Amino acid sequence: MRYAMPSDNPYSLKSFKEMTSLSEETMCFSAKLLRDGKVIGDVSNRGHGGSNDIRLGLAESNLLETYCKTLPPDTFEDGTDLKMDEDYFITCLADDEAQKKFRAKEAKKWVKRCTEYSVFRYVGDKKGTWRISQTRSKTPLTGPLFDQHVAKKGTLEAYMNDLIGADPFVFEKF
Repeated sequence: MRYAMPSDNPYSLKSFKEMTSLSEETMCFSAKLLRDGKVIGDVSNRGHGGSNDIRLGLAESNLLETYCKTLPPDTFEDGTDLKMDEDYFITCLADDEAQKKFRAKEAKKWVKRCTEYSVFRYVGDKKGTWRISQTRSKTPLTGPLFDQHVAKKGTLEAYMNDLIGADPFVFEKF
C-alpha cells in the first residue's frame, strides 16, 4: 500500500492470513488487531468488494475511530484525497502485512536460487533484471568458462551470491 503509516502507530495485525483464491474485488484476509501489542479484536474481509469486518468492543472502536481522525488523508496521484477512516486504516494495515509476506517469500526464493546457481547482472542490464546461470554450481562464477562469458558479454555490475548473505532483500536494490 502506498500509505505510509506513522512510526508511532500503536496498531498492528497478528495471525494475518490472506486467501488469494477467494479474493474477487478486494483482498480476502483475516487477522487479529493489536493495539500496543495487545489483541483488541478481529478484522477480516471476505474479498467480495465490501467493507472490512471490524469486530471490537465499543471502547476500542471509539479509540480506533479517534486515532484514525488524527491521521492525514491519503493523497492520490490525481490530487484526490481519501480521508482516513477505520475501514481504510485496516485495509492499509492488511496491505502492509500482505506486502511483508510477499517480500519474505521472494527473498526466500532468491536465497535458494543463490545457493544453487550464479545470479548476476551486467552493467547496462535493465534495473530489476537478473541473470541466472544455466548450470548448478556450488562455486559460482569461477573458472575459465565464466571468464570467457564475461569477456564476451560485458562487465559485472552485481553478483548477488556475494551480497545475499548480508541482506536477503538485496534483489530489490538493483
